[in-house]
Amino acid sequence: GVFVELARGVVGRVLLKDLADGYVDDVEASFPPGRLVAPVVTAGGPRPELSLRPSAIRREGAAAGRRVEAGDVVTGTVTRVEAYGCFVRLDDAAADAPSGLAHKSELADDFVKDPTKRFTKGDRVKARVLKVDEPAEAGGRRKVSLGLKPSYFDGDGDAAMADASG
Repeated sequence: GVFVELARGVVGRVLLKDLADGYVDDVEASFPPGRLVAPVVTAGGPRPELSLRPSAIRREGAAAGRRVEAGDVVTGTVTRVEAYGCFVRLDDAAADAPSGLAHKSELADDFVKDPTKRFTKGDRVKARVLKVDEPAEAGGRRKVSLGLKPSYFDGDGDAAMADASG
């Protein structure tokens, strides 16, 4: 992460996860010493916690994004594809639930051996919220489980936004 001087003698900390909405390849190159930034304070105290994520900055002062609940149908963008599933950033989600995980068993109605063959970073998808786990500790993040199976959307018109054939 990085440290940001807010005022003389007041330094805030930005964790790696709060540097950007996407992955930051090179923190030192993206945030060199002396760079002017406009963070959002996420937690106070002697060393404030800060966020530089555009989604957090956009939502600061405005009503928090829509809070997702199990059963909701949402749209989003695939941010990462792993062997075990896809991470999806939800459109208009609350700041405490910026992304969800679609386990590989929930990606398609048939067996998916390799999710990278069907999804890539940047794909737009439609998903059903299967489960929302509240954080175990105060200030923790909610875990959102998603399903991308076309059968979840039978009768919804467009069954899938991303081409999930393969």
